[in-house]
Amino acid sequence: MVGYVLAYACWILVAVGSILTVLRIRSAFDFIWIKTGGDWLALVAIDRLGMVFLSLAALAYGVLAEDRFRTSIDVARAERVKTEVRSSDQREDLRESKVATTLKRWGLGILARRFAVTVTPLLVVLVLTYLGERLPYLWLAGPR
Repeated sequence: MVGYVLAYACWILVAVGSILTVLRIRSAFDFIWIKTGGDWLALVAIDRLGMVFLSLAALAYGVLAEDRFRTSIDVARAERVKTEVRSSDQREDLRESKVATTLKRWGLGILARRFAVTVTPLLVVLVLTYLGERLPYLWLAGPR
């Protein structure tokens, strides 16, 4: 039960992150469009159409993330059953860190790995859009 609660908590974090990413992409695109002297009427049309497609992409990403997180709990339970059958787990636990051993014992090791893999693209896009907004300021300031 705790595993599913944590899986859905991770899913909510990814959903919020994807919404923030969509808004950040929109903000960066609008800012760059205005700074490069783009047409305002074209910006309104592109902005609205872009929000529809970006929102659909965020929705699809959220659905896929939910499936990944939910199935990770099932996979962790199946692995736990396998390890209970085997009695030679002592050697494997000695090679792992205490955090990895604890996560594995709780059945959350796969969830933690999948969360990291799922959040990484969102963070990369957030950083790139932030840099996309800040680079024109660097170009306008020029070398000192």
